[in-house]
Amino acid sequence: MLGKPDIVFIIGREGLQLKKLGKNFKGLCPFHDEKTASFLVNPKEGYYKCFGCGKAGDAFKFVGEYNRMNFPESV
Repeated sequence: MLGKPDIVFIIGREGLQLKKLGKNFKGLCPFHDEKTASFLVNPKEGYYKCFGCGKAGDAFKFVGEYNRMNFPESV
């Protein structure tokens, strides 16, 4: 059985800069303009959540939304 993809690595590979914040990572949301970081990535649970625009999901959803792909393409 395969494990969860490394969401921090995948999001970083897309060019987003994330800073360690305790057990999570935080950065600027790529889905809307903002000056204060509201984009949180939880590597243990494998999800992201933006508290500014409300977008959330796993690594596959992030790749799909960020690159405007459907689910099979993002996998």
